[in-house]
Amino acid sequence: MNKRRILFLITVLVFAAVSVVVFRKKVFPKNNLSDFAIQDTATITRIFLADKNGHQCTLDKIPGGQWRVNEKFDVQESKMQTLMDAIYRVRVKSPVPQKERDDVIKILATSVKVMIYKGDELLKVYYVGSETADYLGTYMCIENAESPMITEIPGFNGFLTPRFLTREEDWKSNTVVSIHPSNLSSLSLNFASHPEVSFTIHKDGEMFKVSCNDPKIKDQYSNQQKIAEYLKLFANLSMEGFDNRASHIFSDSLKTAVPFVTINITESDGKETWLKVFYKLLPNSSERLDDDGKTTPTDPNRYYAISNKEDRVMVVQIGNFGRVIQPFDFFR
Repeated sequence: MNKRRILFLITVLVFAAVSVVVFRKKVFPKNNLSDFAIQDTATITRIFLADKNGHQCTLDKIPGGQWRVNEKFDVQESKMQTLMDAIYRVRVKSPVPQKERDDVIKILATSVKVMIYKGDELLKVYYVGSETADYLGTYMCIENAESPMITEIPGFNGFLTPRFLTREEDWKSNTVVSIHPSNLSSLSLNFASHPEVSFTIHKDGEMFKVSCNDPKIKDQYSNQQKIAEYLKLFANLSMEGFDNRASHIFSDSLKTAVPFVTINITESDGKETWLKVFYKLLPNSSERLDDDGKTTPTDPNRYYAISNKEDRVMVVQIGNFGRVIQPFDFFR
């Protein structure tokens, strides 16, 4: 092979390589490839999310690392972690095919707008659309970008849209009570029909004592280990969620109804919390069998609850709340 032919082949190869690089830069511009993800999510202090239906919320990081939604409620930690995972790991899977671009742009017109801040600095603005046909990608577009992209989290089989929630109630923490025993002054359970099993835990110096709320019963218990284990349950007492079908009339009726048990908590600073717990009636003809095999009209797995901290009707699991709804003799 003569030198002229070798030089020609080298020139062709160099031209081909340059063409590939130029083509990749046009199809995969650097800003679209890298600008969705934020590597240092610990610096993020605010995230604003809004959709085209008028729903919007602002997530703010407060001192201590906790997040709050709309400056009102603590954010559910698991949902925040899921969002941060998406912000950190999202990658471009491919550009949207040219023949699909017009349809995808229409989809993005009803997308979720995401604005991410570090202090007062706006780090990212992009739009999160719906899933691709195979449910393994998500249509997204950085603000002012020339074209939308199909994104993914490597190794995750699914789409990302559900992580970018715009309703305040979807972010709100399910924690009903969160109090450390050291901040507790007193705690009482009052069973409406059974004062003899109702009790109050109160601080006596550095110790706790348990007294019966029935004045005829003078016994007191002071098993510190048992009391401590019980009080730990109130560090994270959670609900299952809100009963979104409950009407205002039903909610108001619960406020005047007699609960089967009322929980009253007084903290060291005088702050008071009360929870009223009710049996949850099943719909007509939906009776179930209880643990004894008898037909019961009440839900064997859930209670209703209301509190002075929340206007809406909560649904709480018996498996969770049942651990704290104990009789006086539990502390014997």
